[in-house]
Amino acid sequence: MDLSILNDAAAAFKAGNQSSRFSQKLLQCCGARKWVAEMLTKFPVRGVDELYQAADAADATLTRDDWLEAFAAHPKIGRAKQPIKAWEAQEQKATKDADDAVLDRFEELNDAYYDTFGYTYIVCATGKTALEMLHILESRMGNSPEDELAVAAAEQSRITKLRLVKLVQELRIARSEL
Repeated sequence: MDLSILNDAAAAFKAGNQSSRFSQKLLQCCGARKWVAEMLTKFPVRGVDELYQAADAADATLTRDDWLEAFAAHPKIGRAKQPIKAWEAQEQKATKDADDAVLDRFEELNDAYYDTFGYTYIVCATGKTALEMLHILESRMGNSPEDELAVAAAEQSRITKLRLVKLVQELRIARSEL
C-alpha cells in the first residue's frame, strides 16, 4: 500500500497547514490525544508494517487514563441511541440486522459492563456477527479490571490499525477528487 498520501498529510500538518484536520483524522483512528501526538512524531513511514509499528509504539506510551479517553470515543455496540460516525457504522454493521433478543441482551450487558469496568465495551467488530460480539462480551464480564483493561486496549489497537488503513483510503479518494 502506498502511504505517500498519509506522509504528505503529516508533512503538511508539521508545516502548519491543515493542522487540526489531520490531527482530527488521526483522532478518529484512536480517540486518545496522547496517541495522536505520538503518531505525529512517527512520520514519514515507508509501508504498512512501519505504520503499524508506529501505532504500536504510540500505544506503548498510553496510560490507563489515555486508554479510557480512547474508549470514550466509541459508541456502545447494539442499538444506536445517538448518531454514529461512518467508520463505526461500517464496523458495527452486523448489529444492524440483529434480532431484538440479541440487541436487548447487548443493552443489558453494555450497562453491566460499564458499571463493572467504568468504560464502554471495546471489541474489534469488523468481521464479527452480532452474536459473536455478544458472546465475547459475556465471556469478558468475568475478567478482573486489570485483565479487562489489557484486553480492551488490545482490541482498541486492532480497531486503530484498521482505521489507519481506512484513513489512507479516504485521503487517497480526497486527493483524486481534486
